[in-house]
Amino acid sequence: MRRWIARTCCGLLAVLSLALSAAAEEAMKQEESKAKTQWVGEHLLDAKAKAPFSFVYGGQASAELLSAWPKTMAATKLDAARTQHVLTWTDPKTGIEVRCVAVDYAGYPAVEWLLHFTNTGKGDSPIIEKIQALDGILPAGGEGFVLHRAVGDTNSAGSFAPVEEPIPPNDVRERAFAPRGGRSSDGHMPYFNVDWHGGGMLLAIGWSGQWEAGFQQMADGRLRVRAGQQLTHFTLHAGETVRCPRMVLAFWRGKDPLRGNNVFRQLVLAHYLPQRDGKPVFPPVCGAVGRAAPDGT
Repeated sequence: MRRWIARTCCGLLAVLSLALSAAAEEAMKQEESKAKTQWVGEHLLDAKAKAPFSFVYGGQASAELLSAWPKTMAATKLDAARTQHVLTWTDPKTGIEVRCVAVDYAGYPAVEWLLHFTNTGKGDSPIIEKIQALDGILPAGGEGFVLHRAVGDTNSAGSFAPVEEPIPPNDVRERAFAPRGGRSSDGHMPYFNVDWHGGGMLLAIGWSGQWEAGFQQMADGRLRVRAGQQLTHFTLHAGETVRCPRMVLAFWRGKDPLRGNNVFRQLVLAHYLPQRDGKPVFPPVCGAVGRAAPDGT
């Protein structure tokens, strides 16, 4: 009888533990969804929202220009899992058009956007420079932040090693990262997970060339995050269009930063990995080695 009671109690405890874990998981998902919804509302849906990017046009900062330029907003439901938001600003003097095409993923605490510049005027545009496809502020964490990243390919045993870099309170130095030689994963991977102790945000930069990302804690404890193509200083001829690096943000909650990595992995599997007949298509595994550095270097 005692053994039966013990087994029954163990079984009940196991069921209760699973129920509590499921409830905690659901609570975190709701918090993550709320964080994504708040971000979308503040940066995409609000007519007076601060754009999630920045640039300099004709020597003037975009924050000053965009507030004065006519703006249009349009939302389209692409399918049951995606809603597209298109925000367009147009300079009435020169005809430069700035278009932000964002996608809000239902079922995932994630959003992406792609920034375009088009010269709809009849002559060359003023200089467009210092474009940051992402330029935003994260709320103060109170305890500082931890930046999780990976070193990328170094042609050695240390390739793709994870790095955990604390940003303690009152440390206002900027951490800036860029790959080498225009190769997007040479030296640094274009993926960053900002942990503010209890939750965080994962950033993915979709760019096959020379990108740059910077993370700087401000005097009030908030964190400025910027990312984009490393060097921009150009003019657009009439009719020309350029695009910027694609940005993806994924929000997570909890004490384990790997949750952010897993949220992003699930998003990639569901919406970015090529599919055929509803199933993921994985490329064949192949590789070639011409030279490798000694282990440990």
